[in-house]
Formats: sequence, structure tokens, C-alpha cells
Amino acid sequence: MERKDLVAIWDKALERLSVEPSEATSYALRISAGTSGKGPLIAPTKFDQALLRSWLGGAERTLACYGPRGTRLFNVLNIDLFGGKVLTVGVEDIAPERAALLEEFMPTRIVGYPTFVLRVAEAMSAQARSGVVSLRLAGELLSETMEGAMQALFPNAELVMQYVTSEVGAVSRPSCGYLPRNTYHPADEVSVVIDSPDEAGVGEILVSKIMSGERIVEYHTGDLGRSYPCSCRCGETTALELRGRAGTDYLKLAGAVLRIEEFDRAISAYKDYVDDYRVEATTRVGKDGPSVGVVQLLLRWSGALPTSARKQEIANEIAGRLFVTPTRTLSQLVAEGLFDPLEVKFSSESLPGGYKTSKMRYLS
Repeated sequence: MERKDLVAIWDKALERLSVEPSEATSYALRISAGTSGKGPLIAPTKFDQALLRSWLGGAERTLACYGPRGTRLFNVLNIDLFGGKVLTVGVEDIAPERAALLEEFMPTRIVGYPTFVLRVAEAMSAQARSGVVSLRLAGELLSETMEGAMQALFPNAELVMQYVTSEVGAVSRPSCGYLPRNTYHPADEVSVVIDSPDEAGVGEILVSKIMSGERIVEYHTGDLGRSYPCSCRCGETTALELRGRAGTDYLKLAGAVLRIEEFDRAISAYKDYVDDYRVEATTRVGKDGPSVGVVQLLLRWSGALPTSARKQEIANEIAGRLFVTPTRTLSQLVAEGLFDPLEVKFSSESLPGGYKTSKMRYLS
């Protein structure tokens, strides 16, 4: 199944959706952010009470750190099912003047994207961070440096991650604590197939499951990974390791979204010289703790290579044209310290391929 198939399923489900008033609080219309450039996906969703209870229940004060307002609202509704207080923040809310609010709220649990959580940590005192006993993270790969930063910033917190997609929800169980980083056990009643695996067993992850009464069959997640048998200490026998995106047209990074169509547009000014390019992105932990985005662009340049001064001008011009949020460019986020300056390299040789000749990849 591709995204268009999923859209058709949910459109039909919306048409026939009928919920008894007594059951209304068990359902929500889940709306994806639309960051893939293909528009938001609207899916009627019945809450998995057991999963929500393990993920969100039992905390006195929960801080939800996500980007899209819809995602934050969804978490507010979920958490409300189990009581407790909740404060939601997005990247635009992270500013020095918010520090007093975080200090007063004193969260005991934080849920969200790893890069957002590290950014929020910058506005929290050591005392506030020490009061956090639970981190529930999803949505991004976790690098070794990010994991180390989490442990240093939140010394009393248990860190649990889960593989969840906006289109089909939870693919894995919450991390059991015995597997390596970015490796999970598939969730109950979820079937995972690796499409066109390479010699290392890595390929695109296809997911099959029953979701809100609808059968999803081998949905193309766009994520790369490998599945292998294991004898885990938790008792599970299958592991799923995430490796990044497959032939991806977007990447979520440090509170922003890198999109292929934006790179195409920003680079089009040099169409007489550039006939191919590659994007590599990652995050690093800043000296004060928050995560900083790092983007490297490799251009296949025809003709004489530009001078060093002109290369820097081109890098600045591309960063100034490249929108990475709906209203801000990469240059603006660089000025705010959220990203390192764009690094652009030039090559007169053919560029290396990748899995299905992907132009963009995330480096763990």
C-alpha cells in the first residue's frame, strides 16, 4: 500500500463513521502534519487504551514537546483520559521568557521528539530537569550523542522510545531496555516485511495491521530498517532496527523539515551548472545541551568549479532561499542558533547513489 491507498481507506471510513455518544471520547480524527508535501492525512482513530496508559498514564505533570499543533492537541486529549496536568510546547514557544513557566510547571514526564526535548532542556534549570522521572520519545532516530545528552540532562529519568508513524500509528512496542538504540520489538498484531533487502538485510519497512477496524496491508512507511530473530531478555524473539529514510523526500530535523522540493527550488537558480545533488543531515549536541541541526549539500557542478569566495556566496544564497518551516528559512534558523551554517561541497564527478538513489539521508 502507498499513501494514496491509505487516504482512500480513511476517506471511506470517514463516510461511514458512526460513533455512539457514550463512545465518543474513545475516538479522535488524527491529522498528519502534511510535511511530506502531499497534504495532511485525516484518519478516524480509536484509542488503544492499553498503549496510551503505558505511554502517557500515571504522570502528575506531563510536558509534550512536538511541532504541529494538531499533534500537541492529540496528546492533550490522550493524557486527559488518565488525569494529571499537561503543558504543550512547540519550537516557537522555546524562548528565555518561557523559562519561568517551565520552572513553575516542574514536569515529571516529558513526551515528544528527541531534538525538541533537548531544545526545551535549554530553558529548564537543573532542579527542574532533575524532577523529570520519565522520558517518552518518538518520531526521530536517536544518536549516541543525543542519548548521552539526555542522560546527562535528565539524570533521574527513565528513557523509553517507540517507533510510531503518523500514517499507521504504533509499529513497535515501547523499547524494552535490552536492545541497542533505534531497535524495537514489533507491536502486537503488527506484521513487518522488509522490501527488497540489500546484502545486509536492510530495505524499506512495510507494515500490516488492523487499525480502527481497517485492514492496512504492507504499507510503505518510507523508513529503512532490518528485521532479525533474537532471544531478548524480555522474552521477545523478533527485533526491528531502524536505519533512516528510504528514498525520502523529507526529513524532520531539529524542529524543522527539510524537503526535496525546497532543495529543488533553492538550487534551481544554478540549473545551468548543477545537474544532481545529495543532502546529508544529522544533529549534534550544542555546548549548552540543546540539539543543533547540521546539513551538508553536495552539488554535481558542470564546468569550472567556483572560487572559494563564490562557493561561500552560493551556500549563503541557497540557505537564504531554503524554507525549512512554513515561514522561516535555513539562514534564519542558523542566525537563531538552531542550525549550523549550511556546508556546500562541489564535485565535478558523478555523485554516489544510495538506497533507490535517494537524494537525502539522515546520518545517525
